[in-house]
Amino acid sequence: MPEDIEAQCQNTLDTIAKVLEEAGSGLDHVVRVNYIVPDVAEWPKCWPSTSAAFAKARPAATMISAQLQNPEMKIEIEVTARIPD
Repeated sequence: MPEDIEAQCQNTLDTIAKVLEEAGSGLDHVVRVNYIVPDVAEWPKCWPSTSAAFAKARPAATMISAQLQNPEMKIEIEVTARIPD
């Protein structure tokens, strides 16, 4: 697992993109995203990656501050996407 939040964020987005593609969807079809971060002060570091990933979809988004499963985890991203016709 990468050590910094920027790398963890990008790694998570890459994983989400791959899984969505395998399901017949993609980042452009995300309608909702929840970002969970333990340290709110680190959230702005993720903005470049998240804004690029969801530039076309512009999903509804929520950022939640909460502890994650492991102390080394700095971000968790949950998405809801549609499968296009």
